[in-house]
Parts: sequence; structure tokens; C-alpha cells
Amino acid sequence: MKKTIAILVNYNNYKDTIEAVYSLRKQSVPFHKILITDNNSTDNSFEILQKELQFDNVIILQSNHNNGFAFGNNFAIKYALKNLEFKYFLMINNDTISDENLNKSLIEYYENNDPKKIGILTGKILNYYQRDKILAAGGIFNKIKCSGYHIGDGEIDNGQYNSIKECTFATGCLWFFHRSLISKVGYLPEEYFLYLEDVDYCLQVRKANLKIIYLPTVKIWHKEGATTKVTKTNPNFYYTNRNRIIVANKFFSKKGKVRFYLFFFTSRIIRFIQYLIQGKQINTFRGIAEGFSYIKSNSLSVKLEIEMLRKLILYLLNLPIYIFSSLVKKDKNIWVFGAWYGENYSDNSKYLFEFVNKNYPNIRTIWLSKNRNVIKEIRGKGFRSYHTFSFYGYWFSIKAKVVMVTHSRLTDLNFFAISNLTKIIQLWHGIPLKKIYFDDTKSAQRFSGKNSKLKELIFPFLNERFDLLITTSFEFQDIAAKAFNMSKEKIRITGYPRNDVFFGASQKQTKNKIIYLPTLRKTIGSEIDMFFKFGFDAKKISKMLNKHNAELYLKLHPVNIFEKDFIDLISQFNNINILYNIDIYDSINDYNILITDFSSIYFDFLLTDKPIIFTTFDKEEFIKDERELYFNYDEITPGEKADNWNDVLIKISEILELKDNFKENRKQIKKRFFRFNDGENSERVYNLIKDFVDGER
Repeated sequence: MKKTIAILVNYNNYKDTIEAVYSLRKQSVPFHKILITDNNSTDNSFEILQKELQFDNVIILQSNHNNGFAFGNNFAIKYALKNLEFKYFLMINNDTISDENLNKSLIEYYENNDPKKIGILTGKILNYYQRDKILAAGGIFNKIKCSGYHIGDGEIDNGQYNSIKECTFATGCLWFFHRSLISKVGYLPEEYFLYLEDVDYCLQVRKANLKIIYLPTVKIWHKEGATTKVTKTNPNFYYTNRNRIIVANKFFSKKGKVRFYLFFFTSRIIRFIQYLIQGKQINTFRGIAEGFSYIKSNSLSVKLEIEMLRKLILYLLNLPIYIFSSLVKKDKNIWVFGAWYGENYSDNSKYLFEFVNKNYPNIRTIWLSKNRNVIKEIRGKGFRSYHTFSFYGYWFSIKAKVVMVTHSRLTDLNFFAISNLTKIIQLWHGIPLKKIYFDDTKSAQRFSGKNSKLKELIFPFLNERFDLLITTSFEFQDIAAKAFNMSKEKIRITGYPRNDVFFGASQKQTKNKIIYLPTLRKTIGSEIDMFFKFGFDAKKISKMLNKHNAELYLKLHPVNIFEKDFIDLISQFNNINILYNIDIYDSINDYNILITDFSSIYFDFLLTDKPIIFTTFDKEEFIKDERELYFNYDEITPGEKADNWNDVLIKISEILELKDNFKENRKQIKKRFFRFNDGENSERVYNLIKDFVDGER
């Protein structure tokens, strides 16, 4: 059986194609057939080729569309597989001439080696116009640049690449492969039109555990850019930029994409300036836009890709601001506050912020938020507040000697403008029953602060750190040291500013107020059912509440959402109420009973010495799938346990009938986890920070 089918693609370049075919017909081992796909040329190439190449072994195919290099080759491959008997394909550019032993050398190597391991064979590609100058002696795929590079490009051929070797890339200018490769890997990818389709296919070949082999005895001479009119001195950035983005999206991991985009956008900016100065045609940004447009229409992960790109551009633009901030002298009387991803006005930051504003007017306090309603609320109180990324958000972040967070500098504040000269105070947002930060290996909301060393080196504002952290007891000091990987000297026992509310006077109540506060479940914005699923009978609950002159208030974690059906149901009852966007610490002291599960708010509520009911609806599932706990739950929770809402009703009734069985247990737990019980936590935190900042002079 005749063995090899040679394939060429022609587009408006019949002269070179004719020369290439004559060269291929001089082979010492002839080709079974030479197939030419004319990619809908506009210069009468098809008619001219038919007239000039009237040979028995030459078949000229005509495509009605010019859909690119891969399409033209696939057009011929499909024809051959359907109509011809053969073993091998030779895919070769139409602007080349070949050594007369090319086919012989390729077949011999393939048949004298293990065919199960061979994917593609290639050879030495030399310059048609400077016959001893190398264009490619095999190739390398560069992951950082997401491109294939030709070994020996531009070098004089002195035999330095005369050894057979395995490559990670081979230019599609010259490929030899067994017909079975199509069934193993598939046809050439057609989404690129021009350039990097060979990179894509080589990556697929290697992914299939097949080798790409360079044979130095196989030689062709290439007229670089004869068809595309694109050379090193006349590049086409449209396709190279567009297609590198497509390849990266298709083959790279998330980390690989970050590395590539970091190099890519930095180099594109430099290249744009270079070609702008040289007055050359520039289609860089159009190609980039088209690359992401293609991803958008073809990839399920488009949102992640676009978000990654947005971040990278944002980081590059803000890097000079961080450097500038590192040179600016800080003002020890400017304190910047933030909390809860920049979305809420709440928690320890809020209460310390208001305390300092009221008692120490010499300190210039600034609250930064991404939520314009929060900014409006704070300004309505007569305090200073700005958008996190406004001019003043940047300016005060640059000038502040100290900043406060409840979660992370990266989430709560303008981290681009906060340099290492500014001290970061972690006020945190709860006594840890559940594992936190580095100890938390399950929660999607963990704040591990883990970035690659390379990323932090390039973008130092991503390096998470805390200079001080506050807590409530020696036991939690030990936990925090491990969870945040901080020395105990940086973790100070002051009490939480938000807990000072428990030492103010409660409002006089005409009814018994009960509040249900479950912990965070799933992720931000998750709709959760902690009611129907566990036997919540609104009519039965309302009847019990009426009997005891009581009201039940329901509030999910700030980032979770009630189901709509449940909201509609509760609207029918006047003694069951849903609370939405409020700071519960403004009123927590007014409630008679707390119902919760794994929320750390129960530690705070211990300061009221009022009863707590613990719901264990999904205890095993929660600990297994969502968050592990630091303690034995039953030992550390001083209150009645309820497995469903019917149990909750029974426990509420018992408590309202003055059956409080856990009063002594609550006192013991409170003593264990609160060093201070005096309502002066804000004062202690202020003095700690003031002394710390003053000591930096």
C-alpha cells in the first residue's frame, strides 16, 4: 500500500504552491497523493493550479470559504480519510521546497521506532533565501509566554542541531504523522484561523502521552511569510494576541493563567509603546479584545477569566500608588476604619469608631466603605466617611498611621494604598467557636491570606499582615496565635468594643422578646432554609407566643438570604418578625432569650446572663461539611439543646415559665472566656492602639 499523503494549503499564492509541488514530486520515495486545498483564493489560484499541476498524484480541492490554516488542512485530511488508502500524512507549508529524501527519512524513523509513542515528526526548517540559516530545529512551548518558540531561529547551520531530540512544540510548517493520530487527538483546532493552532495541537498530542520528535536529516527551505505577508519585521499582533489568550484559557490552570496574564499585559504595554514610537501598524488591543470575546462566547468559565483580567489590570494600575504610599510620611492622628468587605457599618470597628469620635476628637477618624448607603448613614451621624476607592479613600489610606479591619485588609479597605509603614489592627468579628483563618480548611469564607510568593513580590499590597489583634481571654489568645500565625505578644486581651453595649441600660419591654440568630452557611448570597426543613410551624409558634406575651425575631447571618416562600408566610403573623440589614448589637441587650446554633454571638450574649437555646438541627452535617469547631460543642454551650423547631417551642415555654437550668453554667463559661466584664473595652483598645502608634516614633 502506498504510504504518504502530502497536504498543502493555498491562498492567493499559486506560484509558491507550484514550486512546492514540483519539489515534492522529486522525492526518492514518492508520495501516494499530493492534496492541495485552495482556501477560496481571489486570484484565480484554483484554475491556475488545475492547469499547471495536471499530474496523476496531485489532487486540487476547492473550499468555498477561507476559514484559516487549520480548516484548509482539515479539509484535505477529511477527503483523504474518506477516499484514499494510505498510512501517513505529511502536512507542509505551500511556500517551501523539500529535500529529496524527506519522505524516505520520515517513514524509516517511524517504522524503526515504537509507533505507539510517536505523535508528530518534524525536521530542520531552513531559510529559502539564506540557505544555511536556520528557522527552526524543533521547538519549545513556553508556558509563561503561552507560545511556541523555534529552536535555533536565526542561527547559521553548523551542525549544532544534528541530534534527534524530543520537543514540546513543532511548527505546523512541517508535520508528519500516522493517520491514527486523528482518531486519538482529533482534527486541527479551527478557532484560531492563523497562528497557534499548531501550539494547541502539540499540547493535545503531548496530553495524549505521544511524543513530538525532531529529525535533523529531514530538511525543507521555507519562504517565511510568503502567504501571510507576516514576518519578524512585520508582525501581526491581532492573531498572536488573540490566540494566546484562547490557548491559555483552554489549557492553563488558574495559577498558570495568572502567570501568563501577568507577563502578557506587561509585555503588551511595552510592545505597544515600542511600535508606537516606530510608527508600525498596531492591532494589539483589538486582538486582546477579540480573544476575550471568543472566550466569552465559548467558555463556561468566562466570568472567572474576565474577573482575573480585571484584577490584573487593576493591580498594574495601582502598583505605582502603593510605591508612592511607601514614601509618604504617615500621620499618627489619622485612623482609618473598615468592616465586612466594605459593605456594612457594624461590629468592633463601628463601636470603636464611634467611641473615638465621641471621646477623642483630636484623632481624625475615617470610615471607608464600598456601599454608598453606608457612607450616607455615617455622614448622617456627623462622622467622616468616603468611598473606599474614591480620591479621599486613597488619600487617607496613604496618610493613615493606623487602620482597623474586622476581616482582612484585602476585603475591608483600600489595600492598594496601605503600605508597610501603616499599622494594621485586626479587631476581628467574633469569639471563635468555629475554626478561623489558617485553621479553617473548609469554609469558602476563610481569610487565609495565602498568595504565591511571586505574586506578593510583584504586588506587595497582596501580602496580608496584622500588627495587632485583640481578643477577650487567655484561652482565645492561644487560639488566635495559631490561627493567624502571630506571636502572642501581638495578640492583646482587651475585650471587644461591641460588647460595651451590654453594660448600658436595656429598654423596658412590654413583651418577652426572643431572637433567632443562626451562623453563616454556604457562601455569600446563599438562600438557606433553617425553617421548613426542620419543622417550623408558624401557626403553632404564633399561638405559643401569644400565650406567653412574646415576640420572635428571626435574623440570618448578614450574607445569607431567606427563602421567598418563607418571607411570604411570616408576613401573615404579627408576632413573628424578620430582621434584615440591621446591626443586631444595637438592640441585642433588649432580648430575653437567644436562639442560635454555632454563632459566636452566644459568647457575647453570656454577658447579659440571660438564657440561650442551642439548635442542633444539622450539627453533624455542619461540622463535617462547613466548619470544624475548636471545642466539644456540648461542653461549651451552656443552654438547652433543640433538635427541631418543636423542641425549640418546648424550651421557650419552659424558660418563660421561669425554668432556667443553666444559670450557673453560663457564669462558668463567661468567666472562662471573658477576662474583662466592665464595659470599658473600647477604652482599652483605644489606649492600646494609641500607645502602640506613639511607640513607633
